[in-house]
Amino acid sequence: HRGLRSGVRVDDPSKAWMLSKIGLEPELQWYVLNDGVMGGRSSSSVDVEPTGLAFRGNINTRGGGFASVRSTGGALDQVLDGASALRVRCRGDGKRYMITLRTGSDESLAYCHDVLAQGDLEVVLPFDAFIASWRGQPRRAAPLRGRDIQSVGVLLSLRSMDGSPNRELGDGPFEFFLCDVAAIGSDQSRATLVANITEPVRLLGTTDEARIKDAIAQGAPAWNAGNQARTVEIYTDVCRASSDTRLKEALEYVERYQCDVESAGWVLRCAMDEVLEPSGKGNWALNKAIQKGVPFYNRGLPAVCASIYARAAATHDDPLVQQALEKARQQRDPTAAAWTLRNAFDTVLRDSLLGA
Repeated sequence: HRGLRSGVRVDDPSKAWMLSKIGLEPELQWYVLNDGVMGGRSSSSVDVEPTGLAFRGNINTRGGGFASVRSTGGALDQVLDGASALRVRCRGDGKRYMITLRTGSDESLAYCHDVLAQGDLEVVLPFDAFIASWRGQPRRAAPLRGRDIQSVGVLLSLRSMDGSPNRELGDGPFEFFLCDVAAIGSDQSRATLVANITEPVRLLGTTDEARIKDAIAQGAPAWNAGNQARTVEIYTDVCRASSDTRLKEALEYVERYQCDVESAGWVLRCAMDEVLEPSGKGNWALNKAIQKGVPFYNRGLPAVCASIYARAAATHDDPLVQQALEKARQQRDPTAAAWTLRNAFDTVLRDSLLGA
């Protein structure tokens, strides 16, 4: 792999820091950008230490709530041309940081990937697993390509990569060391993920929400690299470790419907997404379930659709929906279960429109 040669913008030139030589003379220079630009009171600094680039400071969530360090220069578009992922070695304090990649100026979209930095860590971050973000909210954007990347950075923020609250963030000091970054080609990225399938799942969060985000951060890249079995293993572990009924039932659906790997992955992932962002209750939940479930059914994944419908039905107090849910729970054919629930949904929603 090719590494990123890097320096830090400091007064003493002797502090220039090399990650890995790549033969490009322009070095990365680094600068901090904190919430002071919007009236916040967080502070941070970047410096060179023997273990790597040290990013540390203090977060104040009143009036702001973010601190970041970004690179400039270094001809990253040349370094990363043809790459499909980054391998990042880092060390942190247990907080959830984001590795950020930018293709334009500071005002451009940032492509973000969460990293739960608990002690020493090495992770592979495929470009197609990064989420485009504008001021903490996901946005649709062109696929991220190595040859377009102009800047790399680290962000500690109130938000995670998907726009949900960063539950590992709080007021007070933070410390993150960026030890090494390497560009990885498509074949190398996949080989690394496949080679790691026997490693234990590392879910370091202390709450269901944190563990789910941790599982997605590990599982989504493996899925995108073709290692669906590893993803299912990761998602299964987080569901087993939870006491949340929605996650426990998702495991039951996987077993009841004898799901293949693809169906199992989506059944578990949809349940985890529901925990992170609940779809509500009553008729609203039924409509949302239909919107989510139909595409899976049409893709030939009725087990995913049936599990989504069942989760929504559990939030509804109409006797017809509850009777359908009880019947669906006895059916081992996911297609039959999906239609049992859908027919009840359609009747209840139609009667609601007619004022029955």
